[in-house]
Amino acid sequence: SCFFLHPQPVNIIILIKTDLNAEKIKNYKVTVQINIDRSVTIDEVIDYDIDSTIKHGIYRDIPLKIYENENKKGEFLKMNFIKKDKRPENYKSETYKGGVAYRIGSPKKSLDKRIHKYEINYTVFNAINEHNGIYQLYFNVLPQFWEVPIEKADITVKLSKDMKIDKKEIEKLEIYTGKKGEQGDNYVITSGEGTIKIRSKESFPENNGMTIMLNLKTDKLQITFKEKMKLFYYEKPVIVLGSAILIFLIVYGLITWIIVGRDPEKRTVIPEFRISENITPIEAAYINGERKSEKLLNIGIMSLLSKGYIIIEDKKSDGENVKYFLNQEKSHTEKKIELKEDEKEILSALSTGDDIFRNGFSLYRAMSNISKKLKRTYEKEIFINNRKYLFPFRYGLTIIIFLSVISNGIGTALGIFETMILFLICFIFTLIYSTISRIIDGIIKNKIIYKTFLTGVILFVCLGSGLIPFYMTLTVFIFYFIYQKIIGRYTEEGLRKKEYLIGMQMYIKTAEENKIEKFNDITQLISYFKSMLPFSLALGLTNEAINLMEKSVILSGFG
Repeated sequence: SCFFLHPQPVNIIILIKTDLNAEKIKNYKVTVQINIDRSVTIDEVIDYDIDSTIKHGIYRDIPLKIYENENKKGEFLKMNFIKKDKRPENYKSETYKGGVAYRIGSPKKSLDKRIHKYEINYTVFNAINEHNGIYQLYFNVLPQFWEVPIEKADITVKLSKDMKIDKKEIEKLEIYTGKKGEQGDNYVITSGEGTIKIRSKESFPENNGMTIMLNLKTDKLQITFKEKMKLFYYEKPVIVLGSAILIFLIVYGLITWIIVGRDPEKRTVIPEFRISENITPIEAAYINGERKSEKLLNIGIMSLLSKGYIIIEDKKSDGENVKYFLNQEKSHTEKKIELKEDEKEILSALSTGDDIFRNGFSLYRAMSNISKKLKRTYEKEIFINNRKYLFPFRYGLTIIIFLSVISNGIGTALGIFETMILFLICFIFTLIYSTISRIIDGIIKNKIIYKTFLTGVILFVCLGSGLIPFYMTLTVFIFYFIYQKIIGRYTEEGLRKKEYLIGMQMYIKTAEENKIEKFNDITQLISYFKSMLPFSLALGLTNEAINLMEKSVILSGFG
């Protein structure tokens, strides 16, 4: 029985060991190009032998150095491309505290059971440290995270733009192999014409890799102004793009304000005594900023009262049991010729009998129609809001917010293509937000609280990305709100009506007796103040109008 029991476990162990080692990297070729902007461009060609039909791809973690000292810049990278079998391959990236992790492949697509050639090309910025004219590269060229053996590795270190590394320029070259922290010697340095070539002596077991430390004393890495600007953009896209956007918005805002945002020339406003026939009390209230339907309805009722279409009954004269009735005789015989459209609509919504306000739905519908008409008239004939010119501000603000969120000093740098994609995403987002914003503005009554809350949330998110993104976003917000206030303009007709209402306010508020109009006929005085009271209510000056009426009665000799 022992003869049959012992071989079985042995066979199982052999099978497991064989299966684990079947998946491997046949060859790992790395080219490290040192650029004059002191970044390094890495090209990794990995011959990965797949021995499983359920594998969808590979993982590649790229560690980056982070420094607590603000004077020493941390590394960040730009992924140039990833290919599989000479074709572009799908990948997803995720930034973590110590670098960027890439998941290469599609979860919907399994790999063939064969050798696949992966090529990963990326640039690491701030990878070269300089001190006293010596440039140091310390880089993990063969990462230790691979959980499969690497049969062969070839490393090439070179300079960019066909420049060559002179042997005299190499101050120090140290190579470490093995697991993290070990200092093995699984390498051979071979001669290369102007390059440093390193290859493995034997295969690397799982979780074994290679790190090089190279000190170069050379004058070939003198960074140009152009390279400095490019590096600064890669490192601080929020500052570069944010500043460019801010300058553009200031110029754009100034030009558009000059062309479409300036009001017509203002006239000198004087106290206005006359009652205009071209503006109704409800329209006056709307121009003066009133938007609440119930207050507009009160003004309309007051106007109908002043014209005699509504009669008040107060039998006890105590102001507590007041009843309102429609003046049926006036409404039918005169056919409401003297009434404006908004007054007619309110009158038609009132009920006959003891309670003229009992049909609440009719009044609500009438005021809804009046409000819509007032809004259309106001935006077309009185005040052009020019909100369509706000889109670049919203677009620029969206770009800065997105940049603030995705760039935290570590991770992937934005190249031209990535920037264009970002601009496109922000454009689509801004279009969607503008549409939603119009819908929300129509629903939410207290827009100030809503906009303040939204602004606070956005600024809080940007503050989490750093002070620079926060201040940049805050500055654009300030310009946005200022521009929103000044880009709208009054039409010629609208400004004249606004000036008329200001003049009426000045007259109602006047306290100087020599500026108060006198009346020769008590009937004229009563008629004038009956017409004025709805306007005083529309302008929020009812008490002042009553005081003015009392003074007029006395000055006219009727008191």
